[in-house]
Amino acid sequence: MKKKIGWLIAGFTVLVLNGCGNSTDVYVDPGPELVSLFLVDDLGVGVEYVPYTCVDSYNEVVVDDVTNINGEFTFAVGDRCTFDLYGFAGDVLNPLYIADIDGFGKDDIPYS
Repeated sequence: MKKKIGWLIAGFTVLVLNGCGNSTDVYVDPGPELVSLFLVDDLGVGVEYVPYTCVDSYNEVVVDDVTNINGEFTFAVGDRCTFDLYGFAGDVLNPLYIADIDGFGKDDIPYS
């Protein structure tokens, strides 16, 4: 009988201590998915130094920057961005477009 109780206690101890080991699982929040697009003219040339502001779904400003030398701007999926074109030399005959890195227009982005 003593052997059975000893084995029972040993088995129980192994089960209990097995769950007490160090865990190496680390959760890293990846943050929002970022998207980079390009503000280009009708020739596909990037328009640089155009100020833009992006707001999140709570209308909080999350980006306040300018397009870089090739017209690139970055924002998180779901953000709404506006460009300050005050003083920009473009007009209806020379409109601006938003394109991806391959130069394809983004028809699914509403413009106003």
